[in-house]
Amino acid sequence: MVLHDFWTFIIWSTAAGLIIIGIYQLILLILRARGVFVTRTKFGLTMIFDSEDADGTPIRLLNVNGTFQSVSYIAPELRFDLCIHYHRTMAKIIQQVAPRGHIVIMGGGGFSLPKYLTTHMNDASIDAIEIDPKIISLAHEHFFLDEALAVASSELRIIEDDAWKVLQNATTGSIDVLVNEVFAGR
Repeated sequence: MVLHDFWTFIIWSTAAGLIIIGIYQLILLILRARGVFVTRTKFGLTMIFDSEDADGTPIRLLNVNGTFQSVSYIAPELRFDLCIHYHRTMAKIIQQVAPRGHIVIMGGGGFSLPKYLTTHMNDASIDAIEIDPKIISLAHEHFFLDEALAVASSELRIIEDDAWKVLQNATTGSIDVLVNEVFAGR
């Protein structure tokens, strides 16, 4: 009797597991059919998809582990402009405080702010530090980072590392503006 109960448990557990895997695969299939790019990155399930902003302008979004991390315009003439109000505010402050300075941005994501700064500021030196190599690849592939680098009017260095480590090794006084855009992933 115990052996029979054991095998019944194993069969039902296996069936339940296969059903869960099947549902998960079906959800991924539906998302992909709707144009959603789905992958895993260091901080969890990552989705990239297109939508529209409040004005109907096409945008691309980066969602990591259920949290929106980045947004970019899709139209070629807008790809390096900023969609988010707080990014626009940060950019104005940076342009006033350090128009030709050394700007360090902790966190890259879709690289919205670094793309804007490198294409709209002359003679600045911009470092964008991103810990997740897969996120950097996604920015190149889906968020027009290569295009921004091709037309950049300021130097943009992409550093794949932990931002805190990079800052600990920085020379005192070498950074004019430090921007915290780090995504916690939780």
